[in-house]
Amino acid sequence: MGLVAEKAVDIGFALKKQADIKTPLAAADFNKRLPFREFGIARLEQQKLTNKAQFGKDTAFATELRRSGQSFAASYSFDLTSLSASWALALLMGSVVTDQPEGTGVAAWRHLVKFRNFRTDPRALATSYLEKVGGEETRLLSGVVFQEVTIQAATKFDLQLAMTLLCRKSQADSTAIPSTSASKFLKTTKVMIGPKGSPTDRTNEVSSWSLTVRQAVEPVRWQGEPAADELLVSDFIVTDQAATLQIQLQYDDVVRNWLRDGAELECTITSEGDTVAGAQKHTAEFHFPRLFVAAEDVPRQTGLQLYQLNFDEESVLHDATAGYSVQAKLINDLSNILA
Repeated sequence: MGLVAEKAVDIGFALKKQADIKTPLAAADFNKRLPFREFGIARLEQQKLTNKAQFGKDTAFATELRRSGQSFAASYSFDLTSLSASWALALLMGSVVTDQPEGTGVAAWRHLVKFRNFRTDPRALATSYLEKVGGEETRLLSGVVFQEVTIQAATKFDLQLAMTLLCRKSQADSTAIPSTSASKFLKTTKVMIGPKGSPTDRTNEVSSWSLTVRQAVEPVRWQGEPAADELLVSDFIVTDQAATLQIQLQYDDVVRNWLRDGAELECTITSEGDTVAGAQKHTAEFHFPRLFVAAEDVPRQTGLQLYQLNFDEESVLHDATAGYSVQAKLINDLSNILA
């Protein structure tokens, strides 16, 4: 393979899940494409067995090696847009309820996305995508599960979505990468945080924020797989779900006392773009109904003293009334984001 310029790497994907982990999406399904900020080309991760640690050899080195399993890992970073948020969050969190807030006559759809109950079905949702590297090859990645999605707002306008993926299989494919999809950029418009039930608007005090949603998945390989598939993952099983949140804002005694007093908090972060239809704007809104400050930090940036609230996996709590620990409300022109 020759040298590959960064701009010669593309991916094509679909807002759709596979019927099962072993059945890739059809070529006709791949109809979305986005430019990305950073990428890590899907790389092979191999498991192997050797006799290096065994006794009774005439050498300290291994004399035998057997492959015992393989999978693929990839990472990408996009601008936060309606499309990137819909693809990543729907497939990672897994539960989507869709309606039209202004009725069927207005072409705007609202998607409420939250973590599905993996105890009911522990299998991770899987999808497929195409990865084209230069003019030399296109690979079909299938059995793809999202491990982690991080959304970071360095400034009001600079919102980035990063993702890490695990893939069951990579194979050569001739499907053409689709044309770049239209998608609307989002910007932070409101940050509401405060005591549960009465958060206040502190947007003018916030300098940056970051949230992460993740699922821990374990690969399973059944011993009855045919020889052609015996190295591949049979299934990805979800073992944990979690979310974290960090908000950096100006120093305030009231805010700092939330940690000292052990206050139960509530937070909603809204980012919006252009109008979709009617009165609806392209939106990605994140609601945390129950939070406790896990730790504080006082970072310095160019001489400015700021204050950072850290909410870790232990302090983002489930709310029985709301039915979730974190919910993403997405409003856009996509009628279905988890077909």
